[in-house]
Amino acid sequence: ERERIRILEEKQARELLERDRQIQAGRILRETLIRNVLIGAAFVALIIGFLIYRRLKDHRRTSEMKAEIAEARASALESEKRQHEFESRKRFTRQLIDSQEQERKRIAADLHDGLGQDLLVIKNRLTLARREHEKGKDPTGEMQEILLAVNSSLQNIRSISRNLRPSQLDRIGLTSSVESMLNTLQDSCSFALRYSVDDIDRLFSKEREIDVYRIIQEGLNNVIKHAQADTAVVEVARLEAEVKITVSDDGQGFSSPVSAKDNRQQAVGFGLQGMNERVQILGGILSIDSSPGEGTKVTVLLPVKHRPETTTH
Repeated sequence: ERERIRILEEKQARELLERDRQIQAGRILRETLIRNVLIGAAFVALIIGFLIYRRLKDHRRTSEMKAEIAEARASALESEKRQHEFESRKRFTRQLIDSQEQERKRIAADLHDGLGQDLLVIKNRLTLARREHEKGKDPTGEMQEILLAVNSSLQNIRSISRNLRPSQLDRIGLTSSVESMLNTLQDSCSFALRYSVDDIDRLFSKEREIDVYRIIQEGLNNVIKHAQADTAVVEVARLEAEVKITVSDDGQGFSSPVSAKDNRQQAVGFGLQGMNERVQILGGILSIDSSPGEGTKVTVLLPVKHRPETTTH
């Protein structure tokens, strides 16, 4: 009986061991399967991530290439535009020079045909009057003719003076006239000239536009004649209620106030005095910042009395 019980206990023990072994094997199989699934999922996720990365990288590269192409096209268009503007400015400058030459010829003709003729008449009448006087005759008639010729000469001088206004001011406006003058100087002066000009057309009366033009012109003439500069900068800025004109250079400068003992400074003083007179006519303010060896900066503030008409497009 004991033997039979022992055999049954051993059989039960073997069955328990076998069941434990099967359970252990099943657990190992499940863990292996889970591990393999996780490894496979990670591998798939890695592949998907790599593909997404490649897609994003290709998309970014394509976008960069498109941006570079667009930038190159824009640069080419800008270069073409600048070239076109340069050619237009050259043609405009040539036309302006031709116009100025025609204006000089017209003035020369006025001087020759008008004033020159009057002076010749005066000379001849004076000669006749002297002869009449030497003969003891009354030269009153000749003197009357001389007075008439003098009056005619004065009228011719006034007419020529009125016509000395730069004709381009009426043809192309103040802004373009100033830009043309600066562009011409930029190509011909011995120093580097930079400038910026805002639209100041119709801000001043026709009679005062010539003063604005001459103020800028005289400011640059001082730089050309006296500054010995390497660089000059001209800025014409349209502000809310005034126009600001700045002419600056890095030249030799001068002492303020200008000394009458120095011929160069005296010449500068005459130029600045002419500028200041025009500025005062316009009701503006002129200020000068200069010292020897430190360059010069001339600033002009002109009140705007004539606002331009607003045009709706």
